[in-house]
Amino acid sequence: MHNDSAALKNEDHVSYRPELDFDMDQDTQEKVPRRLRSAQQQGNSHRDEEDVAPVERKDDDFFGPEEVADGSGLCRRQQGPSQYAPYSPRDEPMDETQNFDEHYDMPGTFETSQGPGREETRRWGGGKDKQPSHRHDRRMTPLPRKDDQFQRLLQEKRNLVAALSHTQTEVSALQRQMEDLQRELHGARNALAREQAHREEDRHLLETRAEELRSARTFLTKDDTYSHADIKTMVDSLNSEIMQLAAFMSDSLRFSDTPLDLSDQDTCNAINRAKFSLGDRMVALQATMARICESMIQRWHQETKIHDMFVHLYSNIKKNSTPAVAGRWRAMTRAETKYTSEADVQQLCCHIMLTHIWAVLRVAGWMEPDAKPVLERDFGGRILEISKLMKRVDQAIGEGITSEELAVYVVECDTRFNPTSMVDANHNPMSEMITDEETAVACTSDLGLRVTRKIQASSDPQVTKIETTVLMKANVVLWSTLVS
Repeated sequence: MHNDSAALKNEDHVSYRPELDFDMDQDTQEKVPRRLRSAQQQGNSHRDEEDVAPVERKDDDFFGPEEVADGSGLCRRQQGPSQYAPYSPRDEPMDETQNFDEHYDMPGTFETSQGPGREETRRWGGGKDKQPSHRHDRRMTPLPRKDDQFQRLLQEKRNLVAALSHTQTEVSALQRQMEDLQRELHGARNALAREQAHREEDRHLLETRAEELRSARTFLTKDDTYSHADIKTMVDSLNSEIMQLAAFMSDSLRFSDTPLDLSDQDTCNAINRAKFSLGDRMVALQATMARICESMIQRWHQETKIHDMFVHLYSNIKKNSTPAVAGRWRAMTRAETKYTSEADVQQLCCHIMLTHIWAVLRVAGWMEPDAKPVLERDFGGRILEISKLMKRVDQAIGEGITSEELAVYVVECDTRFNPTSMVDANHNPMSEMITDEETAVACTSDLGLRVTRKIQASSDPQVTKIETTVLMKANVVLWSTLVS
């Protein structure tokens, strides 16, 4: 009997949990036995499934009414003669029978008035008698937890979820950072595009301003392409070529002394006087070519009306503008109106010069039937060279010099001899004994060069005056030389 009671205690001790016999009172914060707590609060029990109240088990066909041992908290069922309930997994006893000594004191131990019977022992022992064994003396050994692996997996899952959440947070932060960087990049690209557009506008504006400055510099610059010495050298070359051609023509052509038969006496006298005054055929040809070159250099355009219009415009510009502005206007206008085609200018020059040379030779007595073709054939190359030299001098003084106005000049016939601007071509030592009428100029053999400047008057700065300086004196032939 004592052994059966100890076995029952040992078997019930396996599934017994003492903390389930007491509940904490929410008002007094004290432990209250579960049987009293369940009577006070129905439905608020925290007991496990094995601690079933009598009300819940009253309809069970297998178990009978339950009774609770005082002070033990252990539910023990009264069995009928024919009721044997199968045990649950938690009611499974230990594999061996444990012996409890009388001095063993464990909270929540089984206290019964009498030990269990044989049938009860068999029910708690799995339906058969258990014999003590030294292999099963493990009453204080903790049972292995079956949910350790589950808890480990659950903890691993929690760690993975936490890592995933942390990674997602980092991804979200990086994505927001990437979006911010993309917005910054988009803004930077827009700013760069606007800046490039502004730079392109500035570049176009700079090019426009540079072009305007170059155009304005054309009018404002005072730098001259040629010096006075360069211009004088060009004029000397032109005069030398004219003299050589005149000498060559006078020596190579044969002239007749037969007088012209004209019905008009006045015309005959004029022709005879011209013939007398141009008795030296070389001087006559030289003077004619010099006069033609001076006339072509002074012209603004081939057409006489257009030439007169530009002469009037240039005169007004010189009065109202500075010499630099007037010089640039003159250079640009002459470059566009006079020398549009170099071949046309040279051809025109040759045509005009051949016509005037033929007229002089005709008066001098050269009676060739086909005079112009002969002149062009025999002297066309030399005349073309004179035309090129004339054009070079024209461009140099008309376009290369803008700070002042240079011009070639000839002395008009019957003009009184002026030593300041003229030079006697023959240097006659008896010129002092010649009368005033005989000192008049017959013609100009070599071109002269002079410069015209606008200077301020010393008395009033607002008043300007024109000053003319002769750079090269013109060689002239006096009437006295022809008479002597």
